[in-house]
Amino acid sequence: MRLQLEVDFDIIAIKVPLIIFSMKTEDLQATEQHRRSSVFLIYAALALVTAAAFEPVCKNDFIRQYDDATYVTDNPNVKGGISLESIRWAFTAMYAANWRPLTWLSHMLDCEIFGLDSSRHHLVNLLFHIANVLLLFYVFSKMTGAIWRSAFVAAVFAIHPLHVQSVAWVAERKDVLSGFFWMLTLVIYIWYSGKPCIRRYLLLVISFCLGLMCKPMLVTLPLVLLLLDFWPLGRWQSARSMFALITEKIPLLALSAASSVVTFIAQQKGGAMRHAASWSFETRLANAMVSYMKYIGKMFYPSSLSVFYPQFVRKLGDLESVVSFLVLAGLSIVVLWQIRRRPYLAAGWFWYVGTLVPVIGLLHAGSQAMADRYTYIPLIGISIMIAWGGSEVLEKWRSLEIWAAILAGLIFCFLLIATRTQVGYWRDDYTLFSHAVKVTKNNYLAYYNLAKSFEGKGEYGQAIENYKKVVQINRGDYGAYNNMGAIFLKEGQLDQAVASCEASLKIEPDYVAAIYNLGLARLKQGNYEEAISQFTRVLEVKPDWPEVHILLTIEFSCFQAA
Repeated sequence: MRLQLEVDFDIIAIKVPLIIFSMKTEDLQATEQHRRSSVFLIYAALALVTAAAFEPVCKNDFIRQYDDATYVTDNPNVKGGISLESIRWAFTAMYAANWRPLTWLSHMLDCEIFGLDSSRHHLVNLLFHIANVLLLFYVFSKMTGAIWRSAFVAAVFAIHPLHVQSVAWVAERKDVLSGFFWMLTLVIYIWYSGKPCIRRYLLLVISFCLGLMCKPMLVTLPLVLLLLDFWPLGRWQSARSMFALITEKIPLLALSAASSVVTFIAQQKGGAMRHAASWSFETRLANAMVSYMKYIGKMFYPSSLSVFYPQFVRKLGDLESVVSFLVLAGLSIVVLWQIRRRPYLAAGWFWYVGTLVPVIGLLHAGSQAMADRYTYIPLIGISIMIAWGGSEVLEKWRSLEIWAAILAGLIFCFLLIATRTQVGYWRDDYTLFSHAVKVTKNNYLAYYNLAKSFEGKGEYGQAIENYKKVVQINRGDYGAYNNMGAIFLKEGQLDQAVASCEASLKIEPDYVAAIYNLGLARLKQGNYEEAISQFTRVLEVKPDWPEVHILLTIEFSCFQAA
């Protein structure tokens, strides 16, 4: 009976977009009642289709090897729930190389209500995503009056596979939560722009601040508001009005600047930017241009999506970089050339380009070349270009309307199926990282986390094989060498354990875990003098390690007796 219900649900979810997008209502002189009925149907369909696409997420576990442990399951400040102490921590800590107090509070509230039930944490992510979809539709239908074009933009946002990472990863709560305040800020801005006043502006500022406290991705929102002033709100009437609009955004821009400074400090202290030091600005710029084009490519053909894309060393003179630059420059010139006749092209294009700037890699944080989650807000801009550009084409070629409706229906069916499939890859650590190594090359992080998954299950042989692949790709990964040493230690292969730990320490001499494991290996070999030396080094780095104090006491006695 359960299986039959799920199959029926999927059939309905596939038919709904076909029915909706085949309707010829955009140009009809519909009554207000018909319009309201259409809008209600769209809201219901968007919610239904989004739920259908992401429903499997509620069966998924935490991704413990990749941030879910840091954010939730192993974070004592979060998993303990809401308390005065945890609230104070949320607002004062720069934990996980960022300052995002509202995100922490949302995780704490989940733990307070649901404990560590992963299905409920995933469900909250999904509910936020559904809310974002509905708000996005409201925003564009309110600004433009174009119901079906706005529905297209919202539907692509709702069920595109590139957005699976933002919804299916508990640690990415910051995406869907900040996305909620992004959309809410747009709603308030529409209200404010209709009748500007201090009270409405204060609500706008408050909503924007709340979004920044979820994720600093919102720093580009003031510039997006300026784009919306141009199109579709039409508030750019003259140079004087443009100056007034810019002045109006100064408090928001100041908040963006403050958030950027705080984020930069947090990421430097947290070590998130240490990878950038090994890459020249030329490499980062080349990677940024290529990433801009790859995101668009994956929007139109979302294949080989991965939890992590390793960084490649590129140069500005490489063919891929040159082609990407020429395409980006060409598109920018075209939209500027068409800015009077087709202002939606400029608004959509610069929405996409501008909102990606903080995460495109020019100021690199982390070791990834790109990430699916970074497209959560930016790809709305490309959808705007497609929706309004496609509608203009259909107005000239009426005979294509039926074929366009059929094609749209097929595309949305494909996206829905692809998204459900992609959600399945996020079932657990093993499934996620096994998929990643199949669809990417030289993905050392995927091999590393796959090794950790095997290690957790006690499959040490498989773990060692994957750690070896890590160090073959990334010889500077001292963590992988140490983890191999720890496994060899458990297996009683002491010479290999010593060799692995020493290899780790050649790369990172103060890596306390490797020093400790080397001490244990020397202890088991009966080399008490060397063991004492290593444990003494541990205490120099981490003086409050009680087990080491005990071991030093025991070993010193053994050494004296010997």
